[in-house]
Amino acid sequence: AVSGTEQLLAGKKVLIVDDIDANRMLFERTMESWNVGYGSAAGGEEALSLIEDSVATGQHYDVLMLDHQMPGMNGVELATKVAADYPNYGARVLLHSSAVDALYAEATACEAIDVVLRKPLRRKLLHEHLLRLVGGEHGVSTEGTQSALASDIEIPLDMSVLLVDDNAVNRMVAQAMLKKMGVVADIAEDGLQAFEMRQQKRYDIILMDVQMPVMNGFDATANIRQHEQRHDEKKSFIIALTANAMEGDAKLCLDAGMDDYLSKPFQLASLRKVIGRGLNVDSSGSQAEPLIDETLFDELQELLGEDGHSMTLQTFCSDVVKQLDNLQAAMNSGDLEVQQRICHTLKGSSGNLGMLRLHLMCKQLELQVKKDSRVISEEQLAALDSLQALSCSEYRERLAQTD
Repeated sequence: AVSGTEQLLAGKKVLIVDDIDANRMLFERTMESWNVGYGSAAGGEEALSLIEDSVATGQHYDVLMLDHQMPGMNGVELATKVAADYPNYGARVLLHSSAVDALYAEATACEAIDVVLRKPLRRKLLHEHLLRLVGGEHGVSTEGTQSALASDIEIPLDMSVLLVDDNAVNRMVAQAMLKKMGVVADIAEDGLQAFEMRQQKRYDIILMDVQMPVMNGFDATANIRQHEQRHDEKKSFIIALTANAMEGDAKLCLDAGMDDYLSKPFQLASLRKVIGRGLNVDSSGSQAEPLIDETLFDELQELLGEDGHSMTLQTFCSDVVKQLDNLQAAMNSGDLEVQQRICHTLKGSSGNLGMLRLHLMCKQLELQVKKDSRVISEEQLAALDSLQALSCSEYRERLAQTD
């Protein structure tokens, strides 16, 4: 049990870096409950200043707990800079991320990061990985961290997959992995054949090799995206397969219209995980989810206490109104970058509170702006506003029931 191991964390120091006030408050309360010392920063520059101070005093942080997608300097950039500027600092780095595309793959490939966890963070999972990090167990890897999450993914029996690779051995290995997951994939041996098959049939998942003769994976993806847009078809989730795990590859894949990234050679757990992310993106509308995650609500109630829980909700509900005003302004000006950033912020904070429908709607809107470059409509904003009001109201009622 967590309580039996808290003494192993007592006296350690964690630097919390997150641009969302409500998230930092949750993490600070969590550290306090485990008797862990902490510093707290709202962004990369502030975090660097705190690290510099810790070097001057000789009181280093044991773990840097970084949000992934922050304005200015993101978590990967911060971790990389700390490693470069303070090569002997000695802190382990935990990154928490809600990214679902190649940005997530780029984070897992960053050598300056020890472990990557999915948002919203569960108390038990966070505790387990902090213990491993401060104890130096096995040099915790992202693959080991995420495999447990990937094993919980249920693959639909009717899921359609297209495997695109010009190498016969690679195809045989990938087919065996997919078969282990209960999936029989269609096969294409180059990008042109893949594009022709996609014109005839829509696939839920396309595993796309990047370097192929006749037509490479980038060009095939571009043609597929044009076809989907021209015919107003639901997008396939395209996963890039590349043997060149070089810095910048993930961005090239994302810029080409691909949704995620997998470096060859890969293992079954990695393949299952990335397909799971694709299924999550393609999930049905937000109404399938309950408003509030009851399990997470109870965890927060125990962690924060009645007053702290109420204060966190108040902070969130006040912030979301301001964010929606900012979103309206960004819509009026056509600023896609600001629209995406606001949706990402609301996605993270609503997820940490367990507001499931609101989290999913923000996630879908973020993907709409980021992947399709489509501005948020007035109807979507109105629906988002209604859902946040409903979520906050339901949450207050749930808190009142605990009095």
